[in-house]
Amino acid sequence: MPTRTRRSITKTKTFAGCWTCRRRKVKCDNHRPRCYRCGESCEGYDVDLYWMDDGNERPCTVKRKAMFIYDPRIPVNCDLEEIDEMLCELDGLVEDVGTGVVGAFSAFTVDREKSVDIHCKRDGPETSECQSLVAIGSSCEISMYPDVDDAELMDNYLHVVADLLQPIRHTQNPYRSIYVPRAMEAGLVVGATGSALHGGRALFHALLAVSAFHLHRNRPHIPRYERLGRLHRFKAVECLQRSLAGGENTKDHDTTMAAMLSMVSIDLMEGGMTDFWIHLKGCDTLRLSMQSDRLRYPGDVQLLTNCSFMSLLSQSTNPYITPEPWSGVQFVSIEDMLRISPFHPDNHTLEFTYGTTATLAGYMHLSVALCQHLHYYEIHQLRLPPSLEQACAALDRALTTWSIGDEPLSSVPDGDYETLSLITCHILAFHAALVIYFYSLTRRSPSASVLRHYGKICVSNLLAAEALKLSHGSQGGWNTMAPIVWPGFIASCEAEPEERPLWRAWWTGVQRYCIGSIRTLWEVVQEVWKEERGPEHDGPRWIDVLRRRGRRVMSGG
Repeated sequence: MPTRTRRSITKTKTFAGCWTCRRRKVKCDNHRPRCYRCGESCEGYDVDLYWMDDGNERPCTVKRKAMFIYDPRIPVNCDLEEIDEMLCELDGLVEDVGTGVVGAFSAFTVDREKSVDIHCKRDGPETSECQSLVAIGSSCEISMYPDVDDAELMDNYLHVVADLLQPIRHTQNPYRSIYVPRAMEAGLVVGATGSALHGGRALFHALLAVSAFHLHRNRPHIPRYERLGRLHRFKAVECLQRSLAGGENTKDHDTTMAAMLSMVSIDLMEGGMTDFWIHLKGCDTLRLSMQSDRLRYPGDVQLLTNCSFMSLLSQSTNPYITPEPWSGVQFVSIEDMLRISPFHPDNHTLEFTYGTTATLAGYMHLSVALCQHLHYYEIHQLRLPPSLEQACAALDRALTTWSIGDEPLSSVPDGDYETLSLITCHILAFHAALVIYFYSLTRRSPSASVLRHYGKICVSNLLAAEALKLSHGSQGGWNTMAPIVWPGFIASCEAEPEERPLWRAWWTGVQRYCIGSIRTLWEVVQEVWKEERGPEHDGPRWIDVLRRRGRRVMSGG
């Protein structure tokens, strides 16, 4: 039988896949313009061009260059001292000639007015009132980002979003003084992705996602901002998962926590509010480990405080209260009860970050805890322990006898009476809403006139705060500081029909900040107002609406 000769088959490699699948070494579905496997992260199918040193390069060398773009100006190992020297040298060039290039960094002059006019151009004659919040920066900007979109998003984050996310302008703004430096230390803003930890990458992409969704809210006619927001949110989640899986949170837990808190900001800015509590639960776990370890940075204490308060805000509007049995301890004073509060009385950062004080935050923490205890005995139809009733009465007295004169307000510089007035308005509104919150959840029965009194205090101070910001003008950047709307949400939901016109004016006014969560909460308030509740229903009115919607909301952060 004749032997058959085996024909050799030449194996060829395909170059039809997208660049992302080729770098990942996975099979691409070749869908255009983006493959379904990669989704928004697809880098497309365009040919990457580069300069060849000579005509004698081997095919394998050509392939490596096509798969990896190397810039000799960007260091593989990021040395922070070397970066500082480069930035100092660049600053000197900017002072002398206005522009310059040092290594991977460059500085150039940007005509901000023309840039904003181009981006804000619309088809119709009218422009959105939200566009007034897009700040025009100085004439000389330093670009440290290899990508033009990244540079635009980070510029917007630094100049607008960082001020927008807190109600008071302050030098210790965590969004600018903590989050951005953490991303810089990760080596991302200079493009040194080879040395960055995944936690730093997650933080970097989270900041860009918050900025992109803010620009989308301001300029809905430009679809690329929403696409950029979703892309960077996806990258932030991916990097955060890799950071947690690789155990980076034990090495650099402050950066990981900043990334998680920024993920919450993404959810609130976008307005969907679909997973903020998941990130906050991770933050709580990380916070416990940070409290047991030695803190590396001065900002770590502020990070822990912000984490605790954002978790508290999330718990306070959870329509499904977690029942907790009372420990059975004997009655103690309100001072002893506040010892379990995570907010130290000497920490004054809550004043400018959330428009409240450590004392009121402690009262809020106790209110949530006592409501959980009361709910336990209600669902099990058990008699309340006398010590629990005494604890509720003690918190009742503390709330109704509280005075802003007892608060030092040490975060306000001496002589800055405008800022002092603005902080005072926010704190008084927060206290009034907290009283309403305590009474509605614990179902203690003050007279209707008492609740109307605190509701009037709340709305009048919130309106006064907005008037102060408008009177101070854009020169001080006050027109870009959004309020923490928790007081407005709690108090307006319990407002009677004759009290609602003022609340409607306030809610309509704060829509100009174009934060997605503010719009969502206003929708909930309007739905609450449409309902007619009989005497058989008690408790906060927003609980029924949120349970019917099957969702959770968060009002601040």
